[in-house]
Formats: sequence, C-alpha cells, structure tokens
Amino acid sequence: MNKRRFLKACVGSALVYPVASRVLAQEEWKPTRPLKWILPAAPGGGSDGLSRLITDRLAKRLGQPVVMDYRPGAGSSIAAENLMQQAADGHAVMFSSTTFNIFPLLNAVRYDPLNDFVQLMLVADVNMVLAQNTRDGVFSSPEELVTWAAANPDKAFVGIPNKGGTGELVINLINLATGSKLQPVIYRGGAPMMTDVLGGQVAMAVETMATFGEFIKAGQVHPIALSGIKRMKNYPDIPTLDETIVPGSDINAWFSMQMHKNSPPNAVARLNKELNEIILEPAIVEEFARAGAEMRGGTSEFAFKTIQTRVEVFKKIIRDANIKVG
Repeated sequence: MNKRRFLKACVGSALVYPVASRVLAQEEWKPTRPLKWILPAAPGGGSDGLSRLITDRLAKRLGQPVVMDYRPGAGSSIAAENLMQQAADGHAVMFSSTTFNIFPLLNAVRYDPLNDFVQLMLVADVNMVLAQNTRDGVFSSPEELVTWAAANPDKAFVGIPNKGGTGELVINLINLATGSKLQPVIYRGGAPMMTDVLGGQVAMAVETMATFGEFIKAGQVHPIALSGIKRMKNYPDIPTLDETIVPGSDINAWFSMQMHKNSPPNAVARLNKELNEIILEPAIVEEFARAGAEMRGGTSEFAFKTIQTRVEVFKKIIRDANIKVG
C-alpha cells in the first residue's frame, strides 16, 4: 500500500484548534471550598511544575485555594478512580497526560477515559522527539537512520520510559511505514532511560523535549525527528516524521483535564473559561514551550472530539503493530 495513503488512513486528520469557550446563559458557578487538583504523577516531576503554573493563577481567579493531590501509578488509573469518587459538585479536576487514554487500550480498567468523565479541556499538545546519543556520531537525517537500522537490526534499540506509551506507538509507526525493525527497550521512567542513553547502553530514545532539552544544548543528545506534524518554534531545525520517513504522521502526546461525569454544567463552563484564559498568558506559553508543548484550549466538546479521534489512531497502530502488554 502507498505509504502516504496508509498513514492518512492510520493517522488521519489535521484538526483546527478553537480557543473560545461556549458562553452559557446561566448563573456563574463559584466554588465554596478549595479545589482539588488531582495529578497522576509524583511531586517534583514535569507535570507537577506545569500544573503549579496554572494552579497559582486559577486560585486567584476563583478566590479559593487549589490543592495538589498526587496519585501516581498504574497508568493514571489510581488518579482516575479517585476523581470518580469525588463529589460531583465541580470541586475536583484531574490534570492528565496521554497515558490516561493509552493505558486502558492495553489494560483492563474500571472506566472509559472518554465517556466516564467530563473532558474539561485539551490543555496542550506535546511533540515526541526521536533522539540519539552523540558518542559515535549522529544521523544526518531520519532517512539515514532507516538505512542504518535496516543494516544493523541487532543494534537498532530505542529506549522508551514506559510500556504502552506514546513513545512505543511512535516506534511502531516508523516500523509500519518504513519496514524498519526498531526495537523498543522499556524502562521504568525517563531518568534510568537517560542514564543508559548517555552511557551508550542504548543508542536512541523517544521522549519529550522536557527530558531531552538540556542534553541537546550540552551536545550529548542529537534530535533526529519530531512526531507531530509541525516543527517546534524553539527547535526549528528538527524535521518531522511527516516531512521525511512517515508521510501523514501526526502523533502527539498531550495534556488534558477531566472532571467528574456528573459535574454541574456551570462549573464546567466557569473552569473552562478561566483555564482557557490562563493558558494563553505569555509566561505559561513560554514555560510549556520549553517542555516542547504548544497550548491548545477550547471547549469541553472540542476536547472530547479531538481526543476521541486521536485514540482511534492509537487503536489502529496498536492493532497493526500487534502491541501487547508484557
């Protein structure tokens, strides 16, 4: 099958990202106690820092504190189930990553990540980066990588920070499109993965710019390609998979927010409105950009439809690549 036709069928569509929330003709919701911000991650990580940029501003706008509630582990399912147990009165939200949507595709969970929650907002898209250590030279292009991988299948290992995440999907997408046999090496987190990348135990890895950025600047890591359809403003020289070896590719990770399924519509509208304004503040845009993220925003309905479309793409890649949980 023609590569571009295959990937258009697989990866599909470019979406337009509106930023205006629907104005609802009803009384504005006001919180009566602190808002709980549930985070499927441990304190001190990248999503914690990005969350706090938003929570500090949100607290001022709402006139109530926003309290961090860390619920790491089990592919975001611990955090998700905690959110489901909260009162459906608008006083709890979850700040999630793509793992929240991918994990249930590969594991049994007691919820549907799309239909059992209000999709409050799509916060930002995050470009995944395929990169290599620079110890033994670097590939001049993604095409050179594919040629090398074909000749060296016993060396074509690519580190990923977890099983069944966006990084594994990116590797399998490249394999499906090019016939390569890149082999994922699964780690328990980005830190041990980077230790092996820098030490030369594994030649390449797929992660976000939040992980790679400092090492790229230090010359220890060389970026090969981006998974999204657009180049990054802060790294304009890094080509995309779409323009090189995987025509039609547009695989992003993302941050999104959820609420209890039965949350009051006026609470959803108020929080959506405030968050849309917050994420467009220059300081927020700049900090997320450093992590390789581009702000999105939009209505709750837009978040649902966009994530739904992307999950269908992920399902096809998982099916075609026969990805299993080990």
